Amino acid sequence: MRLTKNKKRFIAFWSAIIFVSSLCLNKYEVHATENSWFEEENSEEKNQLDEEVSELSVEYNNEIEVVEQQPKKIENFSEREDIANIEYKAGEKIYIEDEKVMNTPLARQVLAGEASDYLLQAGDVKSLALSLNPGVYLQVRLTQPNNSEIDYDLYVLDNEGNILCGSDMYTYVNGADGTLQESVGYITTGTAAATYHLAVMSMAGGSADEMFKLEFTVSDIYDQFEIDENPMQAWPLTIGSDGVILNVRSISSPLDNDWYIIDIPENRIYDRLSIGISSESSNTCRVEVYRNIIANGYKMERILASDRSMSLPVGTGTYYIRVCSNKPMANYNDQDVQNYTLSMIPKLKPEQILLLEYDGNEGVNHYVKYPGFTRGYFRTKSWISVKGAVVAIDKDTGVKYGISGYSVTSMYFNPYWDANHTPHKAVVTGTTVTDSVGDFYIQMQLPDAMGAETYSNGISTQYFDMCIFNTYLTEQENIKYDDIIIHYSMSSFN
Repeated sequence: MRLTKNKKRFIAFWSAIIFVSSLCLNKYEVHATENSWFEEENSEEKNQLDEEVSELSVEYNNEIEVVEQQPKKIENFSEREDIANIEYKAGEKIYIEDEKVMNTPLARQVLAGEASDYLLQAGDVKSLALSLNPGVYLQVRLTQPNNSEIDYDLYVLDNEGNILCGSDMYTYVNGADGTLQESVGYITTGTAAATYHLAVMSMAGGSADEMFKLEFTVSDIYDQFEIDENPMQAWPLTIGSDGVILNVRSISSPLDNDWYIIDIPENRIYDRLSIGISSESSNTCRVEVYRNIIANGYKMERILASDRSMSLPVGTGTYYIRVCSNKPMANYNDQDVQNYTLSMIPKLKPEQILLLEYDGNEGVNHYVKYPGFTRGYFRTKSWISVKGAVVAIDKDTGVKYGISGYSVTSMYFNPYWDANHTPHKAVVTGTTVTDSVGDFYIQMQLPDAMGAETYSNGISTQYFDMCIFNTYLTEQENIKYDDIIIHYSMSSFN
C-alpha cells in the first residue's frame, strides 16, 4: 500500500510501538510476554480494575507560563557615542568666493526656501547666505544628481567660513530615488541675528547638465531629541524580544529627519522585524531602513520603505531607521505638528509547541494508566480537542513567548485501521491558526475505534486502540509534539 506523506512521517515512530503493544496488552488475558512494553505485574494488580475512575496528574506543560510580547516604551535614549562625521571636523574652514554664491532671489529672512545650481568638478563650492535670529532650528537638505560618479557634500558655515556642521556621506545610488540626501540641522546661537552660509562642495565629479537642489527650513518648533538629521547622528535603540514603541517625537518640518540605529544580535529569537509608522497629523510620515555598506564612513543602501508598516528580514548586524515627512515642502502644514508612533516588533521564530490541555468524552486531561504501563495516556472515545501554544524561548531569560499567526495541525493516526486497509478511518486531521497571544484550539471527531487491544480484569474486558496523536506546525513539521492516546471502543462483561 502506498503511504501518504503524513503517514510516512509517523510510521517510523509507530513501527516499534505497534509491534510490542500488540503483544503486551493481550498478556492480561493470556500470559506475560518477554521483551514486552512493560514488566510483569503481580497477580493482585492484574485483577484490579483499571484506574479510569481517577485522573492522573500527568503534566503536559500546563504549569509553564506563556507570555505575549509587550513592547518597551521609549521615553528617552541612551547616550550617543561620537556623532561627528568621519571626514570633516567642525571648525575647519571652507573658503567662500563671492562669485560662487548661488543666484537666487530669496529674502534674507526666510522660513523655507530652495535653490538649484551646478558644480562642475571636484573641489567646486557653491554657497547661499542666510541671516538668522538666535535660537532657531535650521534644517538643510541636499539632493544631488542621480549619478554614481558624483559625490557632493553639505555644510553649514559661519560668516568666516568655519564649519559648524556637515554631512559627507559617500554616494550610493538607490535605484530611481538616487543616493540618500545629505541633511544637516543646526540650532543658532548668540544674542543677535547672524549670517550663516549653506555650502555645497563636490568631493568627486561634477556636471554642467545635472543640477543639485538645496532645500532649507527655519523653525522654532522642534522636539527635545534634535539634532539627528543624518545617520551619523542616529539615536541607539535596543530591540529585545518584546520590541520597542516610540511616540515622543514629531516631524516638525518638511525636511525633518529622525534617525535611529539598531544592532541585531546573533543570539536573537527572530529573523524579521515588523516596523510600523503612524501619525494623527495631516503631515504624514514614512519610515525607511538603510544599511551602511562600508566600514570607514557612510555609504547608505536603502533596504525598505513604507508610509504604513512593513516586514523587514534581518540578520546579525546594524541597521539604520529613518523617519521623515511623506509630503512635498509646499504641502506641509506647520499648524498641525503632532507626534508620530514608531514601532519595531520582532516576528519571533517558533521553537516549540506546548500542549496545555486535552479534552474528550471522559473529561479534561483524563489520563488512564493500565497496569504495566509506565505512564498514563489520555483516553477518549468519539472526539478529542487540544489546547496549546506555539512559543519562542528567550535564550537569556528562559521566558516563553506566544507567537501569533502560525498554522497548527493535529493528526490522529490509527495503525489498526490502516493495516486493515481502511484509510478513511485511519487518519483524521484538524488545522487552525494561533491567535494574538500564540494560543490554538483544535477539536476533531474521531471514527470508531477498532478495539484491537484488550484488557481484562476478570470481570470485564475493555477494547481499545493505542493511537498516535501528534500536533505540529503545518509548514514546519519538525516543530511538533508527539503523543499516544487511548482510543476507547467498548467494554463487555466476561
